[in-house]
Amino acid sequence: MRQMRREQYAYLEGTVSVAGNIVIFILKLYIGIMINSLSLISDAYHTLTDIIGSIIIIIGFYFASRPPDELHPLGHGRIEHLTTLMGAIVLFLTGGFIVFEGFLRLLKPEEIIFNIFFIAVILLTVIIKEGMARLAFHYGRKIEGDALNVDAWHHRSDALLSIGVIAVIFLNGYFIYLDGIFSIFVGILIIYEAMIFSRKGISKLLGESLPDEKMRILRDIFSRNGVKAHDIMVHDYGNRKIITLHIDLDSSISAGEAHMIASNVENDIRDRLGMDATVHVDTYDVNLSNSIELDFREIIKSFPEIKGYRDFEIYSSSRGPHADVFLYFDPGITLEKMEDISNSLEKLFIKKYGIRLFTHFESIHQNINLSEKNTEHVGDQR
Repeated sequence: MRQMRREQYAYLEGTVSVAGNIVIFILKLYIGIMINSLSLISDAYHTLTDIIGSIIIIIGFYFASRPPDELHPLGHGRIEHLTTLMGAIVLFLTGGFIVFEGFLRLLKPEEIIFNIFFIAVILLTVIIKEGMARLAFHYGRKIEGDALNVDAWHHRSDALLSIGVIAVIFLNGYFIYLDGIFSIFVGILIIYEAMIFSRKGISKLLGESLPDEKMRILRDIFSRNGVKAHDIMVHDYGNRKIITLHIDLDSSISAGEAHMIASNVENDIRDRLGMDATVHVDTYDVNLSNSIELDFREIIKSFPEIKGYRDFEIYSSSRGPHADVFLYFDPGITLEKMEDISNSLEKLFIKKYGIRLFTHFESIHQNINLSEKNTEHVGDQR
């Protein structure tokens, strides 16, 4: 059986959502008018925003799946993140409208007509909405699509709110203001959802680091290939994710061997993470590192605040040769003092050796021997 493309999952989920929500919107609006329940009418308009949100998903994934062109050589996948943001805006406006209508109902409360048949129909809509939510969550996980997860939460919140409406119908006779109060609650909840989803969409557009689970896989890939990595950057294009990184290799190995190691890392990332990878090779001189490291040990002894170090290496890259070291500081030291000491070391290093020194540091809660050299290192994500 042929595997569905990413956008086809979105089309299927969006089409099911639109069709189901149209039926549910009509039922809720009709019943809400018949029993005079603003809560149910508000819930119906919440369902209407789900229709708009699902249409946005279909259109968004259509444009996101368009092939690369001269202006967009990496494709149009980030339109997915715009789709998430647009859906959140629709939710926010709807929530504001429902809150406003709820306040009006508090000023002029009205009686709700109890009808067991209408309640049964509302329960049926709850079952349908939960089914659509599970479908959207399933496809959202399958393609790692935030827009589908947003749509799933639309459905699930609609189902939960419908259950609340049933409670209002039963209890409104005892407290006539309950209909307006619950409508305001519905509106505020929708606004809250909109803020969460908009933040998620904006965060994706700005660029996010890899989640911890994928970073663990990445570290395992580096370990299996016997390399250390740094300057890891993730480029998220929705339907395509690209990782660029640098690996440090001994300068004594051949160009062919370096190319093979880089290719192995790229292939492992593609196979295990489903992401394209570009690996840049930086070389370091073991003999030169060992020679200068002896001097470095003596230099840092003049700074009693420094309690240890690890990963002292000198390597070359497109930025020129430079040294890299991780420093441990006394836990009582201030951040400003750490920066002053690091700046002093960097100036001293370039003056003495003509090589730039990059320091990374943190405070510790126990003394570490100055000769400690932990070679296990994965650079920060950026």
